[in-house]
Amino acid sequence: MGREGESAAFHVRYFELDRGGYTSLETHSHIHLVIGARGKGKVIADDKIYDFGVFDVIYIGPDVPHQFINDGEEPFGFFCIVDAERDDSKPLTKKEIEEILKNPGLRGHLKLPEG
Repeated sequence: MGREGESAAFHVRYFELDRGGYTSLETHSHIHLVIGARGKGKVIADDKIYDFGVFDVIYIGPDVPHQFINDGEEPFGFFCIVDAERDDSKPLTKKEIEEILKNPGLRGHLKLPEG
C-alpha cells in the first residue's frame, strides 16, 4: 500500500521466508513495525533474540540492527510497516557484528554473509 498514489505516509509490505530463509542483517534510520502473519521464526533486534509467530508484533527502532530468520518447518510470513520516505538498508560493519556477537546466545542463530 502507498505506492499507487494512495494518501499514506507509510508503506505496508509483506515478506515471506522459506524454510531456513533469512533476511540480511542490517540497519536503517527509519522505524519498522512488524506483524507476524504466517508460520514462526526468530527476530534478532540489537543484541536480543525473540521467538516470533502469527499476530506477534515487534517495533524496531531507528538504527537498530535486525534480522528475521525462519527456523520453522513452514514458510514464515510477516507484514512490515515503514515510512513511505525512508533510507536504504545499511549492512553492519565488522565492528558492529563483533559487538552483537558478544551475546553468546546469538551465535547459533545469527545468519552472516560469507567472507
